[in-house]
Amino acid sequence: MKETWLARLWMVASSIAVAVSMGIAAPGVAAEIDGRCVMELERARDDGDDRVQDMQMILIDKKGNPRKRSIRSYSKDVGDDDYSILFLLSPPDVRETGFLTYDYDDDDRDDDQWLYLPALKKGKRNKYLEVKKLDRIDGIWVATETHMTTKQGKVTLHKTILVAKNVRFGEDQGDDHFTTRQLEKGL
Repeated sequence: MKETWLARLWMVASSIAVAVSMGIAAPGVAAEIDGRCVMELERARDDGDDRVQDMQMILIDKKGNPRKRSIRSYSKDVGDDDYSILFLLSPPDVRETGFLTYDYDDDDRDDDQWLYLPALKKGKRNKYLEVKKLDRIDGIWVATETHMTTKQGKVTLHKTILVAKNVRFGEDQGDDHFTTRQLEKGL
């Protein structure tokens, strides 16, 4: 299973730091490495094939109370692409929740992800989110048209289309704009 780009960058940076601290690489080497070099080093790194692993996720709330989740994860290399699927094993209220990801190597192709929630007892309905229009506004990529479709098999049961207009950035909202008083007051 591929890690996120941040995790990859962290692994490469850590490797460089260890090499420098052990005297394997000269201190100036780290300064000479640019972003492209980091990406190339990461791509060349062996990330293993066809992995199975058990994991424990610990969620800690604001009071410091932990909640534990047991997870089994599988991953497979399919050409240059990576497929992964994971299932929650415990506790019982989330057991059999699953998450499937197709991580495509092609930068022009969006990754696919599916989430299965057995508690909904729907096993036969799927929801698909599709970004139909993506615009660059003030240098920021914004999904300006999205479609959420609920299907049972090939039959569309419901579709929601969300169109964003008049998107602006950098307008100060003020802290009192995000209060229950403002909610009651309205626009």
